[in-house]
Amino acid sequence: MRRVAFALFSAGLIAGVFFSLRIGSLDLGFGAILKSLFGVGDDPLAATAVNSIRLPRTLLALLAGATIASVG
Repeated sequence: MRRVAFALFSAGLIAGVFFSLRIGSLDLGFGAILKSLFGVGDDPLAATAVNSIRLPRTLLALLAGATIASVG
């Protein structure tokens, strides 16, 4: 039962990260996000949006959530 719960939690966390990277005023698909993360994309606007705005926002949200979970 613990493995199933851990697998579901991990899948939800990964999905949440991808959706957080996708949400914004610039409509980006998952392919554009992955290309921007790995530096192989040809769209500098998408790379700037993902690497400078969306990724730090997502990582900060994960860190804040982990901090709150560890003390609460």
